[in-house]
Amino acid sequence: AEDFSGLTSPGALAEPDNILTKCPIFRVGTLAHPSFSLGAAERSLEMFAEEIVPSRQRYWGGGALKDSPVIHSIFARAVHDVYVSRMLGNDVVDRTVHGIKQGFSLEDRAHITLMSAACVDAASRSVTSLTHQAGGSMHFTGNELDRIARDMAVLRNHSTGDFDYAAECSGRVFLGGGLEGRPSAFF
Repeated sequence: AEDFSGLTSPGALAEPDNILTKCPIFRVGTLAHPSFSLGAAERSLEMFAEEIVPSRQRYWGGGALKDSPVIHSIFARAVHDVYVSRMLGNDVVDRTVHGIKQGFSLEDRAHITLMSAACVDAASRSVTSLTHQAGGSMHFTGNELDRIARDMAVLRNHSTGDFDYAAECSGRVFLGGGLEGRPSAFF
């Protein structure tokens, strides 16, 4: 694992002018996964607003989704979660670039790990809240919103998208407990 991070990694030696090849491998994951989740959440907002809300009716006497105060509130929360996700993702990028240039302390890495997972978590919350209102037909084969929801579920199961795991590891570092045997290249 240590062979794939830092200034002596094969990528850094092959491409010495590429800043990302100097980045520890796990830092690349904490950059990539928030961007995937944010793009998926932004697309789910678009689809919900443009395709689902204008055409879907509540079957239990609730009327059109576009007229539902509950849907308005759910959509506003989803927009907020995407905004929070974007802010966290931007901070992850800024802190990672700074770390590549100046070096990463263990606490820096803990902050980046936690924010990256929080970014995925917020984006996933947005997707989940919208898919719960999209109706059962969204699960038909080939439906883009269904694919986004499944992709987000997979991403949340990855170590860089699991907020609980990131919080446990980062909290241990913040409280002075270090990595407790965890490979440094993977944190």
